Amino acid sequence: MLAPPGLLTFVWFLCSAATQQLAVPSAPVVELESLHFERIVLDVDYHSEGVGVGDFDRDGDLDVVAGPYWYEAPDFLERHAIYPAFAYPITFYAFDSFLTFVEDLNADGWDDMFVVGFPGTAAKWYENPKGRSGPWAVHVVLDGVDGESPLLADVDGDGISELVCAHQGRLGFAERDPVDATAPWTFHPVSDPAGPTLWGPFFHGLGLGDVNGDGRADLLTAIGWLEQPPSLAGDPIWPLHPAMLGLGGAQMFVQDVDLDGDGDVLAGWAAHGYGLHWYARSETPGGTVFEPRTIMPAAPPSTFGGAAAPLQFSQLHALAWADVNGDGQLDLVTGKTFYAHNGTDPGFDDPALLVVWLLRNGGQRADYRPVIVDVDSGVGRQVMARDIDLDGRVDIVTSNKKGTYVFLQR
Repeated sequence: MLAPPGLLTFVWFLCSAATQQLAVPSAPVVELESLHFERIVLDVDYHSEGVGVGDFDRDGDLDVVAGPYWYEAPDFLERHAIYPAFAYPITFYAFDSFLTFVEDLNADGWDDMFVVGFPGTAAKWYENPKGRSGPWAVHVVLDGVDGESPLLADVDGDGISELVCAHQGRLGFAERDPVDATAPWTFHPVSDPAGPTLWGPFFHGLGLGDVNGDGRADLLTAIGWLEQPPSLAGDPIWPLHPAMLGLGGAQMFVQDVDLDGDGDVLAGWAAHGYGLHWYARSETPGGTVFEPRTIMPAAPPSTFGGAAAPLQFSQLHALAWADVNGDGQLDLVTGKTFYAHNGTDPGFDDPALLVVWLLRNGGQRADYRPVIVDVDSGVGRQVMARDIDLDGRVDIVTSNKKGTYVFLQR
């Protein structure tokens, strides 16, 4: 049981637009909505690009896990080792922890940790030792997990989550053994082997959602969506419906943003560049089209003529989706992934912003307004938006090359 080094806690208040503006270095002045967060630094070392939340000690409080440590709620002052820790320099990558998910994977009543490592490496899960000390037992789920935004989600609607990823050149999902929770999972390819060969270790942009309203979850990618067929028996190919949904962002979501009864898509334009969009779906005589609607422009700030964009930053390598301000509309949480390509991306040395984009006027005139939560943390390859202190308000958790942070909404 260790105390994290340099633990700091302070309140970072964001005042309403009527009373204050925030000047961000290298960016225009941004008007703020009224949101308030307490900023808690869990760790200043670089251990993980992913982060998760769960009750690891079954005390009723939601703890945080990032890489080799879980941090004990409610004050997060104590951290507990899951496996031997290594603090990576920021010129490296956290090879053992790119994405993190929390679930009771062996149905013993204790939350476990599911981790996807550096693209092309294995996915594993770490078994909660039920209060005993020492390293957690580790079980390999699948070797060669490809893509930069795999997810753990229920693909087939049976209430059990699968690992959505690419493997051996094809998109698909890995399903757990129904008898032995510690056994490797079975991969089911869904993309056409004769189709686009884009599904290597470093492909960007992946999501799961019901695009066509048939009650089945479809796969989202930057080049279009793959439609889940009525039956998955025999590993059928899922038809690809081509669409330009960015150059390759991070997580992708389906939401009826314009309230016209169909599924629109939300996605970053380029995980290592600029841009954030939602894509309005409509039916035309020529078929289904997705019209891009700009949340944040995809061009660098220096290319603008006339008025600058309200807010502009690069490296949106993680995206989360939640009703942050409690108005019944789903908002977007994202930010800059500091040093995502070790100094080679455009705008890499700009402030590591953490930003909530609040959806306003859901419908045909829908727009998103930015709220800057923090200017020196950002996101990793994953960001969590969830009520972790159980006060009814959505909080934010992030882990990256700046460290590991909790932002409690007050």
